[in-house]
Amino acid sequence: MKVATILTILVAAALTGPIHAGPPATPLSTSSGVESHTFTLPDEDAAFFESRVVKFNQTEAAAMAAQYDEVVNGVNPLRRSNGVQVAAVSKDVVPFCVGYAKNPVRVRVFRNKMSCDGNGFSTLYIFTAYIKKDAYLSPQPMCTGISKDGKRSMFFSGKTTCAGGEWNQDFAFFESAKINTRVEMFQAANPHRMMLYPGYDGGAHGWQKAYDLKYFSFYRRSTDSEMHTFKGDYIGHLQVHKKIKKISAPADVATKRCATLLIAATIHRLIPNSNGYNHPGKDLPGYSADAFDAKCTNLVLSSSIGVKRVFVGGFGSIEVNIGKNTYAAISLKAGDVFHVELTRLALHESMRSGQPVMVSQSTQNQDQSCIAYIQGNAYTIGDKAIWTAPI
Repeated sequence: MKVATILTILVAAALTGPIHAGPPATPLSTSSGVESHTFTLPDEDAAFFESRVVKFNQTEAAAMAAQYDEVVNGVNPLRRSNGVQVAAVSKDVVPFCVGYAKNPVRVRVFRNKMSCDGNGFSTLYIFTAYIKKDAYLSPQPMCTGISKDGKRSMFFSGKTTCAGGEWNQDFAFFESAKINTRVEMFQAANPHRMMLYPGYDGGAHGWQKAYDLKYFSFYRRSTDSEMHTFKGDYIGHLQVHKKIKKISAPADVATKRCATLLIAATIHRLIPNSNGYNHPGKDLPGYSADAFDAKCTNLVLSSSIGVKRVFVGGFGSIEVNIGKNTYAAISLKAGDVFHVELTRLALHESMRSGQPVMVSQSTQNQDQSCIAYIQGNAYTIGDKAIWTAPI
C-alpha cells in the first residue's frame, strides 16, 4: 500500500519515547553543529503562520453553498438527509480543524470541525483521522489533551485517555496504518505547547523533534484567486451531482475496509472525452492482495470503479461501487487531468461525508494541487498548496 510523502509538522510532544504531558523544568535545548542553543520559540514565528491563514469571500462562498442546496438537494430533499445520515453512520473518519493563535504561538485542535475561526483562533488547515480502532486500518491510539485554560492542545501517543497534571482530556483518535500522511512532530516549551503545520522546518526555529504521526489526509480552504477556474465550471459540476445516486455508508467492517482499499487502488485521474466505462476492482493493481490481508476478499468480484461521461456540458464522475451500492463519487470536467493521489483523496472525502465531491483545476500550482468542493465549501488539496502561503 502506497504511503504519502513525508511532511513536516510541528507538535508539542515528549523528547523521547511516548508523548507525555508534563513540560520540562527548563526550556528545551537542542544543538546546531558544535554550538548549543536554548529555545522558547520567539513570537516572530507568528508572521509565518499569519501568512498561512486563508482569506476568502465568505458572502460568495455562502451563495455557492445555497445554490448547491437548491439545485442538487432541492431536486431530491432526501439527498440532504442522506448525506447527514451517512456521515453519522460512517464516523470512522472525521475532520479535525487546526486553529492557530499567538502570544505565544500555538495551536488548538478542534474535533469534527471544518473551520475553527473565533475566540482568538484562526483556521490553518484541516486534517482527517480515524476515531474508531480498526486492527487493520487504525490500530494506534492518540489522545489529545487541552490545557486547563483552553488555549493549548497536546498529543499523548498510545493512549485513549490523557487527563492529568495541567491537561484535561479533549478527545482521542487513531493513527492511520495502511493509508496515511506521515509527519514529523516537534515540541516547544514555556509554555509547553504544540504547533502543527505541514512543511515547516521546526528544527530551524527552536522546536525539537519527538515523534512521527500518521493521520489520514489534510487540506485547507481555497483562496478566491485559486478558485477562478472552478467558479466557471461550477454549473457543470452541479448537473453531474444531480445524476449521482446516493452515497451509501459501509454497513460492516469488511465493506469499510474494501471500499477504502478500492479508493486507494484507483488509477483514474480524468474523465475521458468519449464514452465512460466500468473498471472491475479485481483488475486494479494490488487491490485483490490488499483485500485478502484486510479479510474482505468476498467483495472483490463485486467491486468496481465507474468512470462516467455526462455529455451535457462535458463533465462526468468517478464512482466507487461494491455490489449495487456507491460508496464514494467525485465529479470532474472531461479532459482535465489530476494527480491520482488527489482524486483518491477527494473520493475518501466523499465516503467520509456521504456526499459527492467536485474536483476542479486550481488556478495556481496545477501540477500539485486542485480544488475540492466538500460539504458546501471549496478546499485546496495537495502538498504544494499547503507548503506555500496562499495568495
